[in-house]
Amino acid sequence: VTSYSVILLAYQVLLHRWCGQDDIVVGSPMPARGDARWSRVVGDFVNMVALRADFGADPSVADALRDARNTGMRALRYQDYPFSLLVERLL
Repeated sequence: VTSYSVILLAYQVLLHRWCGQDDIVVGSPMPARGDARWSRVVGDFVNMVALRADFGADPSVADALRDARNTGMRALRYQDYPFSLLVERLL
């Protein structure tokens, strides 16, 4: 796993312990330059992604790390989907 996955999981576990909720969602900025046409444009391209962790089944550390890694990888794959549009469609 990457250090990002470890830090993400540690933060999610901390939130889980503090608030007592099994379902934790953390927002994280991702670089939104997946398309080659944006490589020459100067500016800050960032999309927020929602990273969810479910501690309801009391996962082991290895399982939780694997889930954090998989969640992060899926977030990278879909990072170009605008967060504001996601929120609009969910409401």
